[in-house]
Amino acid sequence: MRKSIAVIGGQLGDEGKGKIVDYVVQQAAQKVHTTDAYHRPILVRRYQGGANAGHTLTVNGQRHALHLVPSGILEPQAYNLIDQQVFVNPRFLVEEIQRLQTVGVAVSPDNLGIAANAQVTLDYHVADDQVDYTKKQRSSTGNGIRQTAVDKQNRVGIRFVEFLDQKAFRNALKERFPNGFPEQYDSLESFIDSYAAERDFLQGFVTQSHVANKRHGRDYEIWEGAQGVLIDVDVGLYPDVTSSNPAFIPGKTDLRLGVFKLYKSSAGTGKRPFVSQMPQKLQRTVRKPWGEFGTTTHKPRDIGWFDAVAAKYAVEAAQIDVAVFTCGDKMELLSQLGVKPKIVVSYDVGGIGFREWNHSFHKRGFLHHVTPVFEEFEPWRNFTEQDGRSLTPQAACYVRRIEELLERECILIGTGPGREEMIVRKNPYDLI
Repeated sequence: MRKSIAVIGGQLGDEGKGKIVDYVVQQAAQKVHTTDAYHRPILVRRYQGGANAGHTLTVNGQRHALHLVPSGILEPQAYNLIDQQVFVNPRFLVEEIQRLQTVGVAVSPDNLGIAANAQVTLDYHVADDQVDYTKKQRSSTGNGIRQTAVDKQNRVGIRFVEFLDQKAFRNALKERFPNGFPEQYDSLESFIDSYAAERDFLQGFVTQSHVANKRHGRDYEIWEGAQGVLIDVDVGLYPDVTSSNPAFIPGKTDLRLGVFKLYKSSAGTGKRPFVSQMPQKLQRTVRKPWGEFGTTTHKPRDIGWFDAVAAKYAVEAAQIDVAVFTCGDKMELLSQLGVKPKIVVSYDVGGIGFREWNHSFHKRGFLHHVTPVFEEFEPWRNFTEQDGRSLTPQAACYVRRIEELLERECILIGTGPGREEMIVRKNPYDLI
């Protein structure tokens, strides 16, 4: 019987989900062995988002930055599906596939499929998004995600299978622009022709979600989320959210892993409230050594302390079963700086403390006016003991307190960017 695990970002994105998906895939691969490329035993499904995602895998010292391609692409026994809820930018995707192929990663229709009915992000979506992209208050990645989502909801979006068919593509574009094609492009025909190389390259990758589900993943299924619960369009910090649903898995799961940095960061928070934000001077000091720049945008990320109030809400909103923690090793720098790590344990609103998420927090702008209440902890010079398999006492105290606040057990702790840099308290498959 198939075992299904979801990997969900529990914060604002940028939690290190790619590494965790890669780990879960590798654990599955150790349990299966097949040479049947037509029926691969592992199915990795990217279930939402678009090229605004940035998942980083570091294997044997080589770094792979993935945006649309699922994080199971390095495993020969996995089939990777860009599912029907994903927004697919053909130009971006072709570049990403070719970049992977250039460094020796096998990517072909044998191990990668794109759902026929996935919506396509086109140049006019990106151009509209880029108009004021560089402004600090913009939380967008500039990849045309919101614009693609608007077209989808307005029933004028273009599906991947239509994009691949030149005649269907033309008809769909005429419906999208009934009053004439935008003037900044030479003509409708030249716009269609400009995608000829992408259409030709991607033809073989088209599939159907239900067919891929039937054909692959007999033994293991991994749902790979992008972004994080707190920017989910429905349950997140609306209106400064993404245009999809990281919190909602479009299928059955046996176990949901919530991934959390042991601090908090996000590229382009814009006007979105960031209750736990660190002082600006400390942010500037740690940003470069912590590598806090967007994988997709390369913008400097805003950095904050772990917010247990928001994280507990994310756990409950996304029905997360167990926690995974990352980036505690980076926080060793705080010891050198003489800074004590903090956890937000409640919000103070007019003298009233809130340890749980309140319905008032969904009012836009409300969280700009709350005061965080912190608990401080002793910093750790080393995150792990010399064996690399256990936490030092100070780090263990910090992690244990977060587990208590979330009311969830932590089963995996990332101790660095590499695939092997992981404390495994419990194998997720042993919990199913």
